[in-house]
Order: sequence, then structure tokens, then C-alpha cells
Amino acid sequence: MKRLISTSLYLIILLVCVGCQWSNESGNDLIIVDVTINYPKKELILQDFMDVEYIPLETNDKFVCGGLVMACGSKYLVVRNRNSDGNIYIFDRSGKGISKINCKGNSGEEYVYIHNILLDEEREEIFVNDMSKKKILVYDLAGNFQRDIMYRDDVKYSNIVNLDTDNFICWNSSFEGNLYAIEASSFYVVSKSDGTILKEIDISKEKRTRTALLSYDEKTKLTSGIFNTPNTIHCFRNRVLLNEPSSDTIYWYSLKEGLKPYIVRIPSIHTMNPEVFLYSEILTDKYEFMRTYEKTLNGGETDLVYDKQQKAVFRYVLYNDNYTNKKRMGMRGTNVNDEIAFYESLESFDLIKAYEKNILKGELKKIASKLNEEDNPVIMLIKHKK
Repeated sequence: MKRLISTSLYLIILLVCVGCQWSNESGNDLIIVDVTINYPKKELILQDFMDVEYIPLETNDKFVCGGLVMACGSKYLVVRNRNSDGNIYIFDRSGKGISKINCKGNSGEEYVYIHNILLDEEREEIFVNDMSKKKILVYDLAGNFQRDIMYRDDVKYSNIVNLDTDNFICWNSSFEGNLYAIEASSFYVVSKSDGTILKEIDISKEKRTRTALLSYDEKTKLTSGIFNTPNTIHCFRNRVLLNEPSSDTIYWYSLKEGLKPYIVRIPSIHTMNPEVFLYSEILTDKYEFMRTYEKTLNGGETDLVYDKQQKAVFRYVLYNDNYTNKKRMGMRGTNVNDEIAFYESLESFDLIKAYEKNILKGELKKIASKLNEEDNPVIMLIKHKK
């Protein structure tokens, strides 16, 4: 009976929201996404709605990297290797190597594993989030240790994103291992200077829902899992989008205005078996990109896009127009800032093969013509049109 009342209440709230026509930052109504619908297909060309910049990373004996971009700003790129060797490379926006950092170790001023990195260009600092140590280590761009920020005992910072000059916002994923932590806040605003939690952002949820699919082997006594982690925080146009997987609503957030509903998924995540999650992806002026994920062994996914002009949801196929053979790509990731939506790493040997097949166009073709197979990757910045 309690579950029936809760579900009925959710539907009433949803109808009220639709009737009141909540408005969001872009002037659209509340977006409703039915995760059970097979939406019509829409083809998109990246360059029709985004600008693209290609940055070939400098390659020399000191700067040989795997090209996994961790952060990007107006002046710097922060890159690491795809293994866990601890190397962090700082490049300027032209791709010239600035510094190489490796502070991997077990001392109090070192990290064991790099989960994600936040770049603060004003302070010229990087914040290395090490979930295994439950702390964030802060270094200058030369790799000199500045300070550390300890997690609160009951919080695990899975994502850290710049909120403003003095603070970052992070997602608390500690309840992935504790589904009974219904009262725990999902997001925290934290001071960059000393780690003080300035605000806890509570997202309404009926109960906690684990995104990982876990299984326990009685013989080996080991737990294994299939993980499909959402991008829970996106920065766009002076606001932050918050996507708590256990909630049926995705919210805009700002320090001044607080939470504002933006996207509602139906049916409720708590009524589905297997669960189908709705994850927010890249936000642009024309489109809101999303995906659904079914929590099963096969882990089925569907890429979705909301067209702001048509006010409709579609399955999408996206092509990069710098390839003549209609190369497909996805709009998945975390929004970087108001200039850069997201980034991709293009391997040099793949670009050379594409060049030899004569399937490249424009700036990318020109860059590929000068590459060697052992060169560092070319970083593709997907930027909002001015």
C-alpha cells in the first residue's frame, strides 16, 4: 500500500509539473522522457551545431602520452596515460608540452590512483581526486604539492567539477555500496581552499538505487560487477545540471536559485525490473543529449537527444563532417565549461590510416598529413558556437 501511494503521488506531481509548464533556462517546458519508447531516428552533423578544434599534442622524449584528457581550460590541457602509471601531462592550448608530473606513491602528499582531475586556471592548480585514499590532492602545474582535501567520513567524491572561482561541486557515490543511506545528500559544494563542505544538496528520491550490477560467487567468496557510471554533473551557461540516478528528475542548480526541475523520466526508476536509467550527457544550445542504460548482463544502451526547437525526443546518429565516409560518433561525457562542451582523443595511427584512404577533409586532413604513427594523439575539442 505504501508503494502504491508513493507511485500515485509521483504521478500526481508529474501531472502538476506538466500542467504548470515549468520553464528552464532555455525557455522550454519541462522535458519528459519515456525510457520505454522506441523514439524516431534523427541524423545530425556535428559541425552544423558545434565548432571543432583539433590540437596535435607535442611529442618528444619527455612528452609521450596516451592522450586521455582529464581537464581542459582556455590555457591548458591536462592529460594522462590510460594505464595507472601516475603520469600527468600539462599542455598549453596549442599542444605544446608545459610539464610532466608524477606524484604516485603512498606518502601523504602522493596519490595512488587518479580518478579524475579538476583544473583551476586562475590559481594554476590541479585537484587530483584519489578515491582510494578518500582525499583530493592539490598541486601547482609544476607538480609541487600545495595541500590536501580529505573526504568527510560518510562521503565519497566520485566527481569533482568547478562550480565557481572558490568552490567545486561533487557527487557522493558512497551509497553505491550502501543502499540504505537514503538520507545522505547526493551532491556537495566544497571549498577549494580547505575542503569545508559549504552546502549539501539533497535530491528527492524514493530510495537508493545502485547503478552497478553486482554478483557474488559463493565458491570464491568474491563479488564481481558490471559498472556503467553516469556523468552526474554538467556545467553549462552559468548553471549546473545534476543527475542523481536514484531520482526520477534531473535538475538545474545554481547557488542563487537552488534546484529547478528540468527533465523527468517515466516510468519511475523504482517501478522497473530490470531498471532502465536515464543519464544526461552533453548539453548544447540546440540539443540535450542523453542515453538510457538497462541494468542487465547485456547492458543495453540507447542514445537519445532532445531537440529544443521541435520540443521532441529522438534516437540520434551523429556524424563528424571532417570524414567523407560519415564517421559516427557520440555526444557522451561531462560538459567542460561555457566554451568547450567535451573532448575526444584521436590516435595518430588511426588518422594516418584515414588519410591514406583519402577519407579526411579540412583541418583534420592537413594535420594528419604531418603525423607519424608514434606521435601523441590529436585532441578534438567540441566547442559551443559563439
